[in-house]
Amino acid sequence: MNQKSLPLDLILIIIRHYADQSTLYQLGLTCRSISPHAFLQLWHMPYITTAKSLDQLSTTLSLPSSHFPYKDWMTGLALHMIEQEDEYTYQSITPDIFDSLCNLKLEILSLLRLHIPIKDLSFQQFLKAQLDQGLSELHLYQCTPITLATVSTKIQQHSLVHLRTLCIHNCYLTDTQVEHMVRFCPNLQVLRLEECGCLSDTSMLTIAQNCLQLNTLVVTLPRNIAQSNMITVRTIEALQTHCLFLKKFICGGQIRISEYINNSNNSTNFSIIISDPPSWD
Repeated sequence: MNQKSLPLDLILIIIRHYADQSTLYQLGLTCRSISPHAFLQLWHMPYITTAKSLDQLSTTLSLPSSHFPYKDWMTGLALHMIEQEDEYTYQSITPDIFDSLCNLKLEILSLLRLHIPIKDLSFQQFLKAQLDQGLSELHLYQCTPITLATVSTKIQQHSLVHLRTLCIHNCYLTDTQVEHMVRFCPNLQVLRLEECGCLSDTSMLTIAQNCLQLNTLVVTLPRNIAQSNMITVRTIEALQTHCLFLKKFICGGQIRISEYINNSNNSTNFSIIISDPPSWD
């Protein structure tokens, strides 16, 4: 990239929409005029992959004086922990590490392979602070039951009118857990429950009755389960009645839904897809 051959406004567009993290980092180090713009974009949503890098992030945000206003730049945070050699082992997070993150005003929070001990109150306070101040997207992938339970508990403390997207992937859920959470998320537009167990009409009806703004609903089975008959036409009818903005309902492996779709006399205001979406892996 040659700054002399490209106008500044075009360079800024590339930085904001097309440059990857490595490119942004190199620009920040090598080009003084572009450095603030590159670092600002890099800090919009840091991707943290190790406990050590989380410690470094916490230390940076705790500095009494910084060259750049990192806290103001951050609108998202991805804690995507690298998988250990033993797939059943999770990285050890430093106790109270989340204290310095409570004052962030995040729009997006994404958690992957995260295990937080139940006694770590700093994570609970951090999560509560983000949900209270207006978090709009929450993503959980392959997190431990303890982490999922902590998130679920915090969601149920009061109505989260600002939460628009909730994605949970490969974290075991029961109908009861789903019911308890969605009752506090009235304005959800996207709900993805992928490989989270054999959910049934029970939770689907609660979703339909409480999440009236939904436009995308994804419910898929764990990889070791080929098909299920737990979600039926009752779910489709409830979605038709209550979720008037729904455009897409993905329900892989649900044989009763398949029978409904194959009947040419049946029609809905939204598309029904019975094949699973692409894997997140």
